[in-house]
Amino acid sequence: AKETILRLALLSLRLCFNQIADKNEAKDLQEHVDAGIMTPEELQVLKDVCSKPQVVWVWIMMTIHSLADKGKIRNKEFTLPRLEKLCTKARGCIGETFAYTDTQIPYPYVHLLTMMVIITNVFMAIKSGLQIGGHFRNLHGHFNALFVIAEICHITVL
Repeated sequence: AKETILRLALLSLRLCFNQIADKNEAKDLQEHVDAGIMTPEELQVLKDVCSKPQVVWVWIMMTIHSLADKGKIRNKEFTLPRLEKLCTKARGCIGETFAYTDTQIPYPYVHLLTMMVIITNVFMAIKSGLQIGGHFRNLHGHFNALFVIAEICHITVL
C-alpha cells in the first residue's frame, strides 16, 4: 500500500507537468504506463478526464480509506481526518497551480510592470553613477560629469 501511494503521488506530479506542457493525449499518458508509474486500467480511466492529477489524489484518498477499513492505520479517528485534509490540500494546490498557469495576465498589467522596472533601473543607475562619481571626486579632488554619465549608461545597459 505504501508503494501504491508513493507511485500515485509521483504519477500526480508527472501528470501536472504533462498538463502544463499540454501533453494529454493517450500516447503521452502511455509513457507513464511504460515507465511503470501508471497501470493500463488507470490509463483507461484517466484518458478522458479533465484534471488528471486531481483524480489521482482521489485515488490516494480511496487507498488510505481502504487501509483504514482493514485496520492498517493506527488511531484512525485522529489520523484519517489529517490524511484527508492533506489529500484535499494537495488537490487544492494542484487546482491553484493550474489557475496560475492557465490564466493569461492582462496586457496593461504587463505593460505597467515593465515600465516600473525600467523606471526603477534608471533611478538606480543615476544613484549608482552619482555615488561612484562622488567617490572619485573624494579621491581625485574634482567631479567628473562625463565619468558619472558613463557609469549611468553602463549600469542601465547591464
